[in-house]
Amino acid sequence: MLLLPDRRKFRCFLFVLFLYPLLSVTFAFAGYPAGNETVLLSLDFTTTGPDARQWLKRHGFILKKDMANDRFIRLAGSKDRGLLISVNQSAFGLAVRRVLDLYDVGRVEVQWGVTRYPQGADWRRGVHREPLMVTLFFGPKVAADHFYLPDSPFFIGLFLCKDGGRSIPFIGKSYRQTGRYYCCDDAGANLLSTSTVNIAAAYRKWFATDVVPPLTGIGIEVDTSDLADGSARAWLKKIVLYKRIQGGKKNVHR
Repeated sequence: MLLLPDRRKFRCFLFVLFLYPLLSVTFAFAGYPAGNETVLLSLDFTTTGPDARQWLKRHGFILKKDMANDRFIRLAGSKDRGLLISVNQSAFGLAVRRVLDLYDVGRVEVQWGVTRYPQGADWRRGVHREPLMVTLFFGPKVAADHFYLPDSPFFIGLFLCKDGGRSIPFIGKSYRQTGRYYCCDDAGANLLSTSTVNIAAAYRKWFATDVVPPLTGIGIEVDTSDLADGSARAWLKKIVLYKRIQGGKKNVHR
């Protein structure tokens, strides 16, 4: 047993009791050193204010499907948690910002959390639904694998899950050659998760290529469609994109 002075014992007790349950930090693709990084893009959703949809539009996001309809997906702003997302029934919506051209993206950091996971969602069992997903798009649009789907760039979708499946790059039922979905953290309800992913390394590995195109878009997605109880709650506090560190493997552009 490790014996600590009384004061140190008390401090450790306070940390375990009060701070640790409130914070979950995930580092995917470990070994990515901190420091010597340049911020390419930072989106702070704690500045959203009362009209979240107008804030998103002012920052270049286009609202699609149910994301544009407050009857299906409610959006609000919070100084503490950022963008609050509330769904009371089965819904699918997304906000997409496509006018980007960011080269040499190294890693992405997302601060977010889930208050209520949709019942029945389970990526390991093929039920690909989530209360919140942050999607990163790379390069130009390419043809979709089904005629009825819109063309899309290559993309990686990041999300939180509660029933396992963490750190597994899932392949969806559509966009099988051009899309990957990744649970950054097996996070419990009401926990603030800070998820860090070396997105350049992930892109190279998952798409089996040395070519990492520029990041050309960011999406915020909610999908509880086809679930008996599609209600869900989540929040998005911050998204930060960092440039590749000096000395790391350089992205290749063609």
